[in-house]
This record gives sequence, C-alpha cells and structure tokens, in this order.
Amino acid sequence: YRFQHALVRTILYDDAKPTERVATHRRAAELLSKFADREHHASEIAIHYYRSLAVGNPGAVTEACVRAAHVAERAHAFQDATMFYQWALEAQALDLSVTPRKRAELLLSTGRAQRWAGREEETRHTLKLAIGLASNDGHGDVLVRAARILRPTHAMRPWRRPASRSG
Repeated sequence: YRFQHALVRTILYDDAKPTERVATHRRAAELLSKFADREHHASEIAIHYYRSLAVGNPGAVTEACVRAAHVAERAHAFQDATMFYQWALEAQALDLSVTPRKRAELLLSTGRAQRWAGREEETRHTLKLAIGLASNDGHGDVLVRAARILRPTHAMRPWRRPASRSG
C-alpha cells in the first residue's frame, strides 16, 4: 500500500493488531520478492521480512537481509549494510539448521561492514565471536579472513615509538 500522507499510514498501522501487522509484512515481502528487479527492492524486502520474523522461516529473513546488505555494500552504504547484517544475525540465531561455519561467515560479513562503517569497537566484538566459532570448529580460513579484516583497524592506531635508552 502507498499512502499520500505519513500520518494516515501511521494511524492505520497503529490501529492494526500485531498479528495482522506481522502477516501483512510477510505478504508484502513475498510479493516484492516476486518482482524481476528484486535487487532494486532489496531493502524493502528485508524490512518486511524482518518485521515478520515472528511468523517464522528465519532462513528466508536471513537471506533477504543478507541480499539487502550486499546491495547496500555495493552502494557504499555501510551503515545500512551493518543494520541488515545485524538483522540477518538475529534471524539466523533462530534457525536451528545453521552450522557454526555459516554463523562465522555471517559474522565476518557483519564485521567487514562494521569496519567500513567506521564502527571499530563493534567490529572487534563481532570478529571475536567469529574467531571463537572458527577456533572451536577448526576453520583456519575463517581465522585468516577475520585477521585480514581486523588488521587494518589496528594498523590505523597511532604508533608509539619505544622509549630510547640513554647511556
């Protein structure tokens, strides 16, 4: 639905029962997903899927959010990409079929977007989670990729010259 005035949309949205809102978001996500130019609507699809996460199918929500994050990254909208990746992580946490490797991969993508968005502390926290998963399951390639994302973050810190000894 498209409304001429945001106030009308807000009133109608607030008056709807929560279950109706969730179901409407899921229907909107599924309809938008059928368009040929899904890439163009990736953020809208992700928003609707995320708002309908309570309905279930966390795999579809994760997939839509990751697709929107990739589109945002290509547009250098790293703040948006970070948000979409975080939504994907929330949805993925509800999916019992997700392997630790898939979780670590999504954490790496999130950390990379956070790094490019300038969120240094969040980057380190996210990548620590990825490193923990990779270490426990023996995924050396994930460890290397995490280090490559972290390295530039630490390399940008001011370098301190060691104190020299005077004789």
